[in-house]
Amino acid sequence: MKILHYYIITIFATSLVVVSNPVFADDFTSYGGLTGYRQAYFQGNHGSYPIWYKITNGTVVGTPLDLPAKALLFEINTTSNGQLTVDLPRTIIDSKNGSDDVPYFVSVYDIKSLGGPMKISPEEIDNGGIRTLKINFTKDITEIEIVGTFFVEKYHYAAPNSMSSLSPLKQYESGLAAKDVKCNQEFQLIFKTEDNSPACVKTDTAFHLSTLRWGYLPDPFITKMDLLDSNIVGGKISEFQYSPQGANIILKIQATSNGDLTITIPKVVTDLSPYYAFKTYEVVVDGKEVNVDKITTTKGPRFTIPFTNGTNEIEIMGVEIGGMISK
Repeated sequence: MKILHYYIITIFATSLVVVSNPVFADDFTSYGGLTGYRQAYFQGNHGSYPIWYKITNGTVVGTPLDLPAKALLFEINTTSNGQLTVDLPRTIIDSKNGSDDVPYFVSVYDIKSLGGPMKISPEEIDNGGIRTLKINFTKDITEIEIVGTFFVEKYHYAAPNSMSSLSPLKQYESGLAAKDVKCNQEFQLIFKTEDNSPACVKTDTAFHLSTLRWGYLPDPFITKMDLLDSNIVGGKISEFQYSPQGANIILKIQATSNGDLTITIPKVVTDLSPYYAFKTYEVVVDGKEVNVDKITTTKGPRFTIPFTNGTNEIEIMGVEIGGMISK
């Protein structure tokens, strides 16, 4: 027999999109003949939406609602591995492809994860007007996100660049191509090897994750941060660009006089490609190949590269190895 659920939606006049402080009803020990359930309210622009849930080996400490992503977030404190059971009324949040049901996009945030949220596939039970999710979690999980294709409260972006304020996973889930995901200024875009989904991490972390084959860099990989051990006389570096496929490094510079650039390419960069090596190399300054001094250090190869006033670009190219080209 199907259980009838009554939901009271209280309308509020508020401009908030995401509210991080939880609003819980009184403790409920019985819900539809079941025990251990509680009710959380997700606050939106025009209403407060009640969702029944049950959690083992943890407590829910926050229930933000992300309207642009059509997402419910359960912030949790865990004591050990456990499970969150959530009853999702179709009239509040649903996940559809046309008239067909599709799984909700569910992800968990692990405090030990370098790459951000991880997608999971929970057990789902269809009870007609209610879709129940049984979401297993580990003791390190701090947040569970449930994203649908429909939410009862409609929301439209206030500005075209508002996507950058969403997490990379939310941008990706909303239909944005992985290569077009925007990261905050201090982070760089990387793609997970297992499913090609995007993640935003610190720049040095992006290189390390690439060497571990956890992820791979966009090609070209561009940053305005000067990550390398370098010293330049007669100008400044304005951009660092690296091509993982071709193992070539392009340095955009602003040369104000004749000068030289001394730069060390860290091993975390030179070791990324198994097909190219910086033991043999070519250096091109504004399209012309030049001879440069190079020494080997514990940090990586160090180059001293002369340039003239007005130079815009210096390129350091690793040479193919493995029998393809020998020099």
